[in-house]
Amino acid sequence: MFSRNKSIIVLGCFLLLSLQSLLQVHCTVEEEPSSPPSEGKPAVAPGGGGGEGGAVGGRGGGSEESSGDVGFGRVPYTFTDSFGKTSDDGGNCNVTPLVVDTTEFDKLCGPHSDPLWPCFKHEDNSEDDLSFVTVEPWLAPLNMTYELVAKDYSFFTLRNASDAFAITYVNFGSVSLRYYDYEVDTGCFKIHLEGNKAYRIHVSTTNRDYRDIDTMNYRSTGKRLCNKWVTIATRKRDADSSMHSDDNRGI
Repeated sequence: MFSRNKSIIVLGCFLLLSLQSLLQVHCTVEEEPSSPPSEGKPAVAPGGGGGEGGAVGGRGGGSEESSGDVGFGRVPYTFTDSFGKTSDDGGNCNVTPLVVDTTEFDKLCGPHSDPLWPCFKHEDNSEDDLSFVTVEPWLAPLNMTYELVAKDYSFFTLRNASDAFAITYVNFGSVSLRYYDYEVDTGCFKIHLEGNKAYRIHVSTTNRDYRDIDTMNYRSTGKRLCNKWVTIATRKRDADSSMHSDDNRGI
């Protein structure tokens, strides 16, 4: 009798654990940087760039800390896109909330803006744009919701050009772009791309038909660029294309 009851208890525990697993959302949640937010700072600071001499907000230096909550600035699971619009695709993991700031964007990327300030946009026929992205600081613990300045779903720039960051497109192939090593005097910087077996990502500068960096032949590739505008595009990989793991450039 004891053996029979023990078997029933074990079976009941197994069924309970199985049901619990089915009800859980399978999002991998990584730990955020441990630096706490500074006291006395507003949740969202007003926009405002610094000068070229190295003040926070200018070309000469990166943000020492973000206003608002310090961290990745992302939602582990959400039914909205990066701009808060309700999504119809059943939800996404680790979407970074973004805010449109056309005034700040035009100041940094408009016709009369600093020619050495980097700006980004997405091709019209790209599989991805800013709808579903994870934006992470690469070096300093920054809140990228505040640090990334978006004009719309396609165009964006940085509040501080010296802040390294990585953006991952989570809706399709989870390919990614990393920006770092900005040079104040030249306006040059490094871009590193990560593709995968199903999707590729590439960037263009002066000519959209020429891909300055492309993961078509390499899963991991990068290059130093010196252009005001960088155009990003993601797309499905051709079934018959081959791909090496790394281009060995060290970028």
